[in-house]
Amino acid sequence: MTTNNIVKVLLVVIIISFVISGVMFGRGNFSPFSFWWRNISFGNHSYDDLEDVDFDNSYSSSEFEQINIKAVSADCRLIAEDRSDIRVTYQGKGEFSADLRGNELDINESFSRWKLNNIRSGSLTVYIPEDFDKDVEIYCVSGEIEVADFISSELTLETISGSIEVNGVESQNVKVKSISGRLEAQEISFNNADFDTVSGRITIAPVQDWSEIDARSISGSINLILTEDSEPSVTYKSVSGDLRSEVGINSGKNSDQTVNVRTTSGDIIIKKAD
Repeated sequence: MTTNNIVKVLLVVIIISFVISGVMFGRGNFSPFSFWWRNISFGNHSYDDLEDVDFDNSYSSSEFEQINIKAVSADCRLIAEDRSDIRVTYQGKGEFSADLRGNELDINESFSRWKLNNIRSGSLTVYIPEDFDKDVEIYCVSGEIEVADFISSELTLETISGSIEVNGVESQNVKVKSISGRLEAQEISFNNADFDTVSGRITIAPVQDWSEIDARSISGSINLILTEDSEPSVTYKSVSGDLRSEVGINSGKNSDQTVNVRTTSGDIIIKKAD
């Protein structure tokens, strides 16, 4: 390939990356990008000048059907416990609120009236019942997201640069999106799941109970680790990325499980667990 052709390919990849990034985070009424733009700008004020926030409150889980978490820099964690109520704790700075609005619990960390530099992570933890079985949406700009060991109806996780870890979760529909953060989903069961990244690494290790996986990447790698007896139908599309698959590709098998993977230059590995 000539130098001119290589330059053309790189330009196409860059353009596609920006377009897909906009599409990924432009769906619906909210995105981490829009939240960041509305709530923070950088200037001469220091993060350390803000007052400390120490929030701790509990809510009856029967009062709402969905949890919405929007955070700029806080690390967000959902922890399932043997409890009947919902406990929300936050330690950090800036502005924080947790309010019941209709049938939803809205949890927000923001810096809407400040121009800051040197922003650091706060810590937001939501303790939920093990049989929670409600909708969960978490949107972060740079904080890490961790969810583990609970049941939900709909699970949506989005971040720009923070990592996302999902472990031991059961949900009908799962949507996980990131620009550059690492995505890991271990021991997860679902009906349909969408995983999107631009440059971050995706690792998905579902249990036997799942129906369809859609995984998309620009330059980040995709690693899908299936149970030993899995025989899904796999569809694969790529411009320059490599594929290694232990279950075949574009097989068209009649299967109750389907995998659709698309990448521009990232590598894809589909294998079975040892």
